[in-house]
Amino acid sequence: MALRKTKEPGVFFDDVLNKFIKITEWSRGDRYDTVVTASGAVTAGTQKNFLRSLTDKDKIDANFPQPRRLLSNGEEMILERIGLYIPSCLGNTVVLPRDVKKAAENFYLTVKLDRKEIADGPAYTYPAGYGLNGQTSENDAGIVNIGVPSVAAAPKLTRPHELDMNTDVEATGVWYDHAWDASNMPTLGSKVWHRLHFLGLLKAAATRAG
Repeated sequence: MALRKTKEPGVFFDDVLNKFIKITEWSRGDRYDTVVTASGAVTAGTQKNFLRSLTDKDKIDANFPQPRRLLSNGEEMILERIGLYIPSCLGNTVVLPRDVKKAAENFYLTVKLDRKEIADGPAYTYPAGYGLNGQTSENDAGIVNIGVPSVAAAPKLTRPHELDMNTDVEATGVWYDHAWDASNMPTLGSKVWHRLHFLGLLKAAATRAG
């Protein structure tokens, strides 16, 4: 068998069989993005859009390839879980425990695939299974998570969804006005970040393009 590389990742041409052969592999992984809400009083209806910008973000902050897409050329994904993680710090900025609680209880997530809604609900209903666990002796720096820090404890979606490089992904989070409770909007003592994870099986080329 004589295989020649093509410009498409994982695709080779077999000179003997005179046809193209695609070589891929599956792995478990995730795609994610991070948004920030500034400290101070949160304005009612403040909306945060995930998967919109990679400007100045490193791999630790986001790993999607382009706006509103989770996958690159030749990749596919079976999406099994969606989870929100609230980092306890970013750089030297530490999030106050009470602000983590506010971010979990007052932030509402909606996720759509090709304009079809597949998930929505308060942040605390979508634990990512990530986070810290244990105790700390620091002042005003307790450890708070959404759910248990174990991926096995993160609930699966009602059904898995198949994604490819063309699947449009829209994910937003809203700080809603609690009008029924005298518009009880939170005031944050520190910045708060929400990191949205899309977890599942990833299919990618076993080799890079030639």
